Amino acid sequence: MVEVTYSRVGRKSKLMNRRTFIRSTGLALVAAGLPIKSRSATSLSELRISRVLVQEARGRRLTPVAPNAYAAYRGYDVSEPILRIQTRQGMEGISRSTGSPETLKQLLGLDPFKLFIWDGDRITGPAEEYRELLAKLGGGDIALLDLLGRAMKRPSAELLGKPVRETVLVYD
Repeated sequence: MVEVTYSRVGRKSKLMNRRTFIRSTGLALVAAGLPIKSRSATSLSELRISRVLVQEARGRRLTPVAPNAYAAYRGYDVSEPILRIQTRQGMEGISRSTGSPETLKQLLGLDPFKLFIWDGDRITGPAEEYRELLAKLGGGDIALLDLLGRAMKRPSAELLGKPVRETVLVYD
């Protein structure tokens, strides 16, 4: 069964709270982690996207977010659209996303490995026929990289190339 599902997740939601989300995601990861050794892109060609979920994760910050040059006062409450791309094999990739429902529906039934050009076990770019789709995902490509990294038993960053630095400065 293939479907695109939208739901709200929040502190008071009966659908799912943070604890049940982490528990269910953890169980799915344990279940998906059958063999420990690394897999190659060519050995997982049967992978197909069967479900795409967008959930609104609501929460409350410890301190309010004040205005800056880019945004007005945002207060204590926070809401983020969380994208979960799942396969028939029980694997899942997660990220924040702003892609439209029409764009996300186009992922259903696709082999995530065919969305990219591969040089061995490294992604060198988007596959030509999916270039426009990947550009419209609004951050959903991160969920695809997460899914591919989990499928290959490697950090998703390694799919893009060798590390270029040990640390990165972060702005809060």
